[in-house]
Amino acid sequence: NISVAITDAFMAALAQNGEYDLVDPRTHHVTGTMRASVIWRKIVHGAWSTGEPGVFFIDRANHFNPVPHLGAYEATNPCGEQPLLPYDVCNLGSINLGAVVTREGDIDWEQLRRAVQFSTHFLENVIDANNYPLPEITFLAQRIRRIGLGVMGLADLFVRVGVPYDSEE
Repeated sequence: NISVAITDAFMAALAQNGEYDLVDPRTHHVTGTMRASVIWRKIVHGAWSTGEPGVFFIDRANHFNPVPHLGAYEATNPCGEQPLLPYDVCNLGSINLGAVVTREGDIDWEQLRRAVQFSTHFLENVIDANNYPLPEITFLAQRIRRIGLGVMGLADLFVRVGVPYDSEE
């Protein structure tokens, strides 16, 4: 997955059909300018034709950064779920919702509760068990302790409990 960081300055230039500065990320020097709409059309065409890239509104994310004293976000994880600081990491896992349906077609809420609790504990343990390649990564991983627990199998759950995917229910 690819995410393109979009700044407030880029969006303002796009709204005004203007140009924005091209900045070298290593030196932070302006290396040129370009019309924002040219780049935006390329992003939109790519997203339409291949599903890539996604966009990451980096200035908005940094506005809501819960740990600004540790640094500013500069990227996301590969799938774009989690904004990351330099040297930052996150552990992600998923619970298969299709697996928490009983033979009778009911949701086993207690099994789901246990799966969430166990999975959260597991992801938390991974942080301490992992061997990170750089001390900066170790420091942030153990200090921030980012984990993400998602779900998969929602359509399977709906089929097994008899709820049409497009229903109000």
